[in-house]
Amino acid sequence: MPEESNQENLINDVFAASLPAHLIAGFDVIPKEFKPWHKPRKQWVRYEQWNAEVARLIDDLHISDRPLRYLSLPGDDLLDIRTLSELCEQKSVPLKCLGFNNGLPANENISELNISKSEVFKVHSSSSVLKDDFCSLADNKSVAYQRLEDFGSFDVINLDLCDSLSPLEGPPYHDAIYNLFNLQIKSRSEPWLFFLTTRSDTRLIKREHLTQYWENILHNAEHSSDFREKLEGLIGIAIAGIQTNVALIRKLRSPHFAQIFGLAIGKWLLRMMMSGNPLWPVTMLDSCWYRVDRRRKPNMLSLAFRFDQFTESRTDHSGIVATELHPMPLPDEIGLAKLLIEKICSIKDIDMLLANNPELLEKMILKSTDLLEAARYPVNRYREYLAQHEVRL
Repeated sequence: MPEESNQENLINDVFAASLPAHLIAGFDVIPKEFKPWHKPRKQWVRYEQWNAEVARLIDDLHISDRPLRYLSLPGDDLLDIRTLSELCEQKSVPLKCLGFNNGLPANENISELNISKSEVFKVHSSSSVLKDDFCSLADNKSVAYQRLEDFGSFDVINLDLCDSLSPLEGPPYHDAIYNLFNLQIKSRSEPWLFFLTTRSDTRLIKREHLTQYWENILHNAEHSSDFREKLEGLIGIAIAGIQTNVALIRKLRSPHFAQIFGLAIGKWLLRMMMSGNPLWPVTMLDSCWYRVDRRRKPNMLSLAFRFDQFTESRTDHSGIVATELHPMPLPDEIGLAKLLIEKICSIKDIDMLLANNPELLEKMILKSTDLLEAARYPVNRYREYLAQHEVRL
């Protein structure tokens, strides 16, 4: 990693906690423009998907004497961290965050991030945002990877991508995720959550990765007639017709391709996490999708997964201690894969949900307004922005 980047990370660490109020007041704040991730549907994702699942995890883990540890790609305004900090405050649980943000070329953006950090990182003095690309974690000798090791395991990992998990330009995210997950399971036995937001357009996914994704799915279809039937019901095509022709998968009409891509991601995670010892079965939680770039069909997936370690009970073969003669059966990878299909078939269309529920839409608009006002956006123009960028269903 270049020396300049190392110096910026060091400066970031020193000043991560806060900036004095008189310095914040002295910044020349450039008027902010609304972005697609400021729309009400994204606020639904933050509150009704992310925060809802995190709240359940906090309760399941009985977190009270330590902070909730959170990794994300927060952007300059730290909107996901602002939202999550509300939940942690309600739960009386400190929030400790590690963020990756490599999109800070301009001085005004750096100032904006520093202001946001001053406002938000009062939650925990060890919280920090690194000016590093998340994909740098693919190199286990990078400074970012070393920081990750120092931080410890995470209760929640949130990768909110603007592009695809397998982008046509730049490095894919798979290697970084693989290294991150390996660090997780080396130092953790408690359950944890993984949120992934990714584009699902066929034209934005590398062909070689699509082939590997599809082969992962076929692995189950070849070993389970039930899985095969569910898969054929999902895409409306007999597997025999596309088994050796991945090009036909790319021609699936939306939203079928988006569902296949979501299933393939879940299947990739499942097969990877069931390949070692101890096993980490993967469960897809309630997930959703919505539209970007004025597309008529959903093309952005917001997926949620939970990882629970499976540890076999011990048996005293000497007979000194009476133990179970029938130990708990190992998790069934094919059975878990069938649950993935069921979840992907019940995915929520957030644009349709809000369009058909004016009260819910208004609630999300008000929550977005509060969040954006706290991040110093001109919320007096927010409804005008929404009217100009209304989703055409």
